[in-house]
Amino acid sequence: AGEQPMEGFSAAYFRQRLQFMGSQMSAFQAVLQEVLGNEELRTEYFAKIIQPTFAIAEPYFQKLIDEGSLRTFEPALITRVITSTALGLLMLQMLGDKVVEEKQDVLPDVIFEILFHGLASGRET
Repeated sequence: AGEQPMEGFSAAYFRQRLQFMGSQMSAFQAVLQEVLGNEELRTEYFAKIIQPTFAIAEPYFQKLIDEGSLRTFEPALITRVITSTALGLLMLQMLGDKVVEEKQDVLPDVIFEILFHGLASGRET
């Protein structure tokens, strides 16, 4: 059972995005502080950054569902689970979580495996 092309692309894309976000930690921290403290900025950030990302990702996940590559879940929920996972890890890193800090190299692959293959045993990575 080899890796499907969708999995290879998705894993590489996911890894690249998480590594980029991690490399921009100080900028993310500054922006997050401003966004959380300012309702107008929060609304604008969501409308101009988050929603367009969802608008791009949701049809991609719908296509994968339609092809039978993914189980049937609502694409809007898939995008939010993935986004919240990434943001949660960035938040833990900002709070000084040593595990997140020490395991940055493998976290994208672990997250990908959990999201795409679940936590059930029986599948080796």
